[in-house]
Amino acid sequence: MATIRYSIMLYPLVATLAAIGIIEILKSFKLKSWLSLGIFAIAIWTSTLSLKGIEPFYFNYANDLLPKDKVITSAWGYGGYEAALFINHQAPNSKDLIVWADYDGFCPFFSGQCIKDSDIKWVGFKTTNEISYYVVTPRGSAKLKSTWDKIRQNINEQPVWTLEIGNRSDNYIRVYKVIGSNFTSDNWWKEKQPEPDDTSLNPNKSVKINTGIKSNVKVAPKKNK
Repeated sequence: MATIRYSIMLYPLVATLAAIGIIEILKSFKLKSWLSLGIFAIAIWTSTLSLKGIEPFYFNYANDLLPKDKVITSAWGYGGYEAALFINHQAPNSKDLIVWADYDGFCPFFSGQCIKDSDIKWVGFKTTNEISYYVVTPRGSAKLKSTWDKIRQNINEQPVWTLEIGNRSDNYIRVYKVIGSNFTSDNWWKEKQPEPDDTSLNPNKSVKINTGIKSNVKVAPKKNK
């Protein structure tokens, strides 16, 4: 995901070689000049439609030849402007809001206080508890997975606003409204997450047998001899 921007320098060379190949193929079929021009016009037309489909995110390294369920790379800050416009209109005075964004592209357009990336670790738990919205992207949440896993408990699972870049569900920017943040320490991001509940460690809880049939069987606790 991180290397596509470095390989883009090869695109002009690949495009030139492809054009030479197409010209040679057309020559081999000895097509009339008007037919060759027609094929060229169709190629330009389809390319224009492809650009129109991704508007205004032209540099997202994807076009209609890539299936919609595939992503070459997640957005590099795309959608941040649109997300900022949405939040700026959510309060009479958005300058009083505090928002955390996990990636670039949002903060320059937000009128309130913006906390970006890992800076959320250093602003103190009181400021962290005052955050009203989280702006989340696939790239940012993957980069800050441990932080995101801790603060996502403060939101509903459904975002209040979503933009899918190029209509690809795996390439998005989402805005989540914070419903409650109750950190009590500046080191909240270092604290361990609660261990998942394991019924095998608690004999007084029902045991779920993996047969497709629910079971209410209880394992009796061992008695001390």
